[in-house]
Amino acid sequence: MNNWGYSKLTRGEFKAAERLFGDAIRQDRTLFTAKNNLVLARGAQRELHPARHSDGPDERAQLLHTLALSAIKQGDVETGKGLLRDAIQTHPQHFEAAVRSLTALEQRVQRLMLAITAYAALWFLSVRAATCAFTPPSPTCAKCGSPTRR
Repeated sequence: MNNWGYSKLTRGEFKAAERLFGDAIRQDRTLFTAKNNLVLARGAQRELHPARHSDGPDERAQLLHTLALSAIKQGDVETGKGLLRDAIQTHPQHFEAAVRSLTALEQRVQRLMLAITAYAALWFLSVRAATCAFTPPSPTCAKCGSPTRR
């Protein structure tokens, strides 16, 4: 069932895959791969809620981590960050993979925000320079008050 479900998942048949993964879990509740694949199928459908099938906090944390990565891949960064934090808190020990993912994501967002800020500042300065009406005898621009270049 799990292999058949994975085949459906790779072809984009998410509902059929979800049903097959559910069947595989009902047959064997210890089959982590089917649980993880079920989370992937639900994540692909934007069903970003934790699975009910987990056996213990370690497994639940791993499934939350998978769901977080699915959300991030689809562009839902804030939900992904929240799920990563949940995975870190849920895991009974230090969950290095989730910590690494969250740290990388936060650093990426910080770099992106810095780039956007720098771009906005350059754009503002170029617009401001283009709209300044310099009058030759005056040491400052009549519109914005910035010093004229000589």
